[in-house]
Amino acid sequence: MNGPQALPREYPVLPLQDAARAQVHANLARHVARMGVPVHMAYVVMRNAEVTRAQELEHLATLSTTHALAPEAVRKDHLRVQVGACTVKWERHAHYSCYTLLRALPPSTQLIDDPQGLMAQLLPEGNWLKQLPGQTLAAVHLVMLLGDPPHAVQRMAAYDHWFREGAALASILGRSSHSCAVSDFALQSDGFERVLLVVRPGLSEGQVGRVAQRVLDVLTHRVLAMQGLALARELNSELQQVEQTLANQLQAMAHDHRGVRQALRELAQCVRQTQAWQAAHAPAFAAGRAHGEVLTQRLAELREAPVAQTQALGEGLLRQVLPAMQEQAACERRLDALARALDAALALAHAQLLTLGLEQGALEHAQAQIRADRALAELQALRSALFALLAGLFAAALVGILRHFALRALGASADFAVDVASALALPAVAALAWHALRRAFSARAQGAGP
Repeated sequence: MNGPQALPREYPVLPLQDAARAQVHANLARHVARMGVPVHMAYVVMRNAEVTRAQELEHLATLSTTHALAPEAVRKDHLRVQVGACTVKWERHAHYSCYTLLRALPPSTQLIDDPQGLMAQLLPEGNWLKQLPGQTLAAVHLVMLLGDPPHAVQRMAAYDHWFREGAALASILGRSSHSCAVSDFALQSDGFERVLLVVRPGLSEGQVGRVAQRVLDVLTHRVLAMQGLALARELNSELQQVEQTLANQLQAMAHDHRGVRQALRELAQCVRQTQAWQAAHAPAFAAGRAHGEVLTQRLAELREAPVAQTQALGEGLLRQVLPAMQEQAACERRLDALARALDAALALAHAQLLTLGLEQGALEHAQAQIRADRALAELQALRSALFALLAGLFAAALVGILRHFALRALGASADFAVDVASALALPAVAALAWHALRRAFSARAQGAGP
């Protein structure tokens, strides 16, 4: 018996399926960096809506060690290079790009250095970060030190120059309380936020990298979830104007039926404007919702535990983000409700215009019927007058004929004068008939009215 044979039918891989699988492997390859402790990281998120991948790679090439990179050495959307003692990592996503710079610190580091001094040690080319292409969404200094996480907050006196007094938030992370995160989420004078992670000794480099990545993911999605806030606030004022226009046109249609055509034009213009807003802003609102959901998941993955007499990190972060997310959601619901209300008002205007058209048609039909009745009455009066005229002429002719035969029966000759009188009587009879006709028309006009 022969062994198993290959199926004669081939199963081609779909391009979208192949691209999705490649994206999954790329995410696994680039997501987590292995690092030891202590370490200093500078993390910057840039909006890349108007920045091409080539521009970002060109800026990366300004670092001295990347000039010799071959084109095939650069991955599709991520890159990691070594610049002296500093490791530079770049990731490009659909709407944003991330730049991470990390440098190992001496084991005895206690953050006594000024943050600006740490930054100078991180990357000798200090202007490189300031010249990143795009718009800055987030910038974070993250320092990881070895220590005992439950007592990290008690050591905050040594780190007061990193945070505002009394404003720091802290949480114990992980089921085994392997680290403690401290931050105040405040922008410092250098434009960076500051986060301190105190990690328990014994964690592997991979575990340290995953902890740092989770914290950075939370900070990234926090900013991306609030991207539509400025858009929502700007749109709310415009929505108020359209809502006022809608209310005015509905009131006008209720009190003045003749203004329906003008209201229909105004409502159609509002519908076009609302549809344009929905098409332009729906992607931003949808992205905000998606990043908000990812933010909630990432916070759950941190597995925070509270620290005594200190607000939890996730709790303080959500207090910042949730109002913005709710305002965006409210603006989106308001836009959708306005679109539905405009559609209903437009349908009402069409129905009212159709009703007015039917009423106008009925009125024109009634007026046409009145004109037809008047014409029929005129024809009837004319017929009556003609009958009277013909009757008068017939009577005059009949009198003349009877007179002629009567004279012949008597043997008398016809008198010329009498014949002339009879002939002259015909116009008189016609005049009398015409007078009767005019009286009939005058009586009809006075009875019918205008």
